[in-house]
Amino acid sequence: MTTSEQVVLYRYEEVRYASSLNEFDECLGPGRLEVVLYECPVLKYTPHGTQVSYCGSLRFVLSCAKKKFACLTKHEAIISFLARKTRQSEILVRQIETCESAINLGEIIARKLVNHDDK
Repeated sequence: MTTSEQVVLYRYEEVRYASSLNEFDECLGPGRLEVVLYECPVLKYTPHGTQVSYCGSLRFVLSCAKKKFACLTKHEAIISFLARKTRQSEILVRQIETCESAINLGEIIARKLVNHDDK
């Protein structure tokens, strides 16, 4: 590798774009979602990792970390993206289940209050 070649790490992320608006400023659909590959130039190497530039900010990528912010190959980066999105989905499903359980408990309390007030 010559000194002019920039070493990069890779990171995939989802990007959501708003939908177009009609003449009444109403949305014309759900917008669109894309998975975008970011190339993070390596700025500095340290004994424990690398410092990269990411969207105008500096990020440190720990070499020994299991979950790295950015990866050496595009393949590793897409695997990392899929793992992050799968975990995010699992968390959100649990949050929805918790909300539904809370709603059910609240409805039980509301029915008891209505029945108690009727007496």
